[in-house]
Amino acid sequence: MLKYAIQIILLADQAETALSSLTNLESGELHVGCGTTIGTYVISNLVIDFQKKHPNITIKLIIDNTSTIIEKLIDNKIDLAIVAKRMNDSKFNYQPFFQDKINAYCSIEQAEKYKEISCLTELKNETLILREQGSHTRECVEEQLNIINSFPKKLFELSTNEAIKQAILNNYGIGFLSSTTVRIELKHKLLFKIPLKEECKREFALLSPKGKYASPIMLIFSSFLTKNIKDFLDRITFLYRCLKIFFMPLALLERKFIPSGWLSEEQFLLLVTDSTSSTRSFIYFSSLHRCCY
Repeated sequence: MLKYAIQIILLADQAETALSSLTNLESGELHVGCGTTIGTYVISNLVIDFQKKHPNITIKLIIDNTSTIIEKLIDNKIDLAIVAKRMNDSKFNYQPFFQDKINAYCSIEQAEKYKEISCLTELKNETLILREQGSHTRECVEEQLNIINSFPKKLFELSTNEAIKQAILNNYGIGFLSSTTVRIELKHKLLFKIPLKEECKREFALLSPKGKYASPIMLIFSSFLTKNIKDFLDRITFLYRCLKIFFMPLALLERKFIPSGWLSEEQFLLLVTDSTSSTRSFIYFSSLHRCCY
């Protein structure tokens, strides 16, 4: 009886939300949960773009590992989840969003050592650096290791992509990361992609509970994401190329990140979220240049 009572209360809340949203389609709030990788490197920037276009809509964004986000969706703590995990569950609507790959990376100093490596089994005596349990990135790597029945003797577990990148740059081991997270490091030859034949391709998707009222705000936001994801990624790629002249002198100072002379990818994405901020970008890069020389 308690279960049905909770469902009735939820339906009543949804009905009230539906009636309210029909009277004001361009205001309200939406609770969105994202996996760590897509949340940090993609969705956070698109949310800012969205709220500039729709200032009366508030997006409350939660970024956590995939398992936690799915739990929050099941518990009705968020309205929409954006994760890479394929859900074969009839309780959810599943809308494909975009794809990326998970690859193995070493520091550029170790490229010569690993450039001929083509199979995961050849890395069994190496130190591997993975995300924490509950991360879909970790899940993908473990699936590949299970397929070939090969497991590393040494393994470091870190909870963020940036921590893994720092560990790789300091030659602590081989890290597995989404291709979305290493654009700057590859372009400026800080990391080397190990040419493994095993490759994990994954599809990010928008997840929402079936049977739950999809508010106009959710539909507007979902439509915005699907329409703008390609433009956003193209814009970032274009700006990486345009700003190479600023990055290269700083990168050549040292092969590792240095606080006063190198932008992390997160800083860079924050900087270019507003593509019209050319003056601010120039001042910021100029100040870094003066700091280093």
